[in-house]
Amino acid sequence: MITIVYLSNRTIQVVVGNEGTASAQVKEAYEVEAPENSLINGVVTAPEELADCLSAFWKEKRLPKKNVRLVLNSSQFSTKVITTPILGSAKMYRNVAREFNAAEPDQALCGYYRLTGGKKKGMCEVFASMMEQSFLEVYRKLFDSIGVELVSVEAALGCAVNLLGRSDRLKGKAAIVQILDEHNLTSVLMNDGRYIYSTVNRLFSERGSEGFGREVARSISGITQFVSAQKIEGQIRDIYWAGFTAEEQKLCADSILQDSGQLALHELGQEKIIRMGSNELRFSDWIYPVSALLKTQNEYNQLICYKQVSPEMKKRKALFKMLTPVIAVLAMCLIATAGLAITYQVIHAGRVKAEEYNTRQSVLEQVAEYDRLSSKNISNQARLASINRAAGYIASYPHLNSRVNHAFFRCSSGLAGETQISIKSFSAETGIVQIDASAGEVAVIHQFIENLGLDPYFSEIDYSGYTFSETEGSWTINLICYLSAEAGK
Repeated sequence: MITIVYLSNRTIQVVVGNEGTASAQVKEAYEVEAPENSLINGVVTAPEELADCLSAFWKEKRLPKKNVRLVLNSSQFSTKVITTPILGSAKMYRNVAREFNAAEPDQALCGYYRLTGGKKKGMCEVFASMMEQSFLEVYRKLFDSIGVELVSVEAALGCAVNLLGRSDRLKGKAAIVQILDEHNLTSVLMNDGRYIYSTVNRLFSERGSEGFGREVARSISGITQFVSAQKIEGQIRDIYWAGFTAEEQKLCADSILQDSGQLALHELGQEKIIRMGSNELRFSDWIYPVSALLKTQNEYNQLICYKQVSPEMKKRKALFKMLTPVIAVLAMCLIATAGLAITYQVIHAGRVKAEEYNTRQSVLEQVAEYDRLSSKNISNQARLASINRAAGYIASYPHLNSRVNHAFFRCSSGLAGETQISIKSFSAETGIVQIDASAGEVAVIHQFIENLGLDPYFSEIDYSGYTFSETEGSWTINLICYLSAEAGK
């Protein structure tokens, strides 16, 4: 069981149910009105009042305080779809963060999940979102204050796109899905179940008025113009509404059909993959929290990132780093004290005998000779250590020679396509070789990079990004190769 909390404006929605990748089930669903002006467009303006409201709501409905997922609909989120090579989570996160180009990268928290399908082999599309650390910090403190443990924080648009991408009714057609949350209208363009584009409009007309209908119609007209300008395949023939009352749907339909009579207008009905659990719940009014019950592929949400860079985590790491040597010293002292206590009597018993032996003339002469030879030996050892150290430094520098060149071609041989390799520069001091690698398929370059990483001549491989040449019909990537100490030897 998981609990989903949806926050945006005054109406707070909470859904408790079973999550899943292929389907999900709603067990319980509750709504409560937040104090006036305490929550505006996802921004908390009165944290104490909102905390009191949530605390009372949690107590009244006996909601779980563990395994809680927060879904936010706010302009504080930046979202985009990014095409990227299929990489591990750490490298994928770095790619996503670079795409947002935040003004303060240290304060930016990114999240993403993989969309189904992809443009080319070895590539994928991810729905990515970014928020400021200070924005998430407000919600973390808010839920901590009422004893609720959050396991993730996600953008409402991303959750909705994940659901719409799996909808059977949207497959094989170009359609616009409009989701109304109070006066915020989110319009999502889907083409054959694939997310293309979305806009968020603030409606200034009163809901249910003629002006309201005209604003909704204008937002649809804007997207159809975007489709025409971008030459997107498929003609928009269907409009789906969520969050609209029946009267508002009729009013908007009258305004839309005046401009275009070719559009089919529908309420976004319940999806087969979602079981609502109660016939009284209107699916289209709960789309944001309900969609969060569907698991996403290869998810990395903002809360994971926040926990790694939060001030509390930094303080813990700093404190642990500071206390580790102190604890180690104390442990060593205790062990030493115990050892001294045990051996003290033995040492004391032999002290008199040792003093008598050490005062003998023959022993004193042997000690003097030992000291002279020991001093000479230490001097010789220091010289030998310096020589060995110098030899080690010289031997540690890698060589860029035919063996390294052969290593590059060894890593490119046997691949599905031909790989062109061009050495751009080499630094003997750092052991860095910069090369350009080109191939007709991204997967070939990806395999070439993996082969380099396995070759003993290379200790680390990094790259700056892919470029595609229309004239050459190939992908090119700039690789930074760190030679190992044994390279070229």
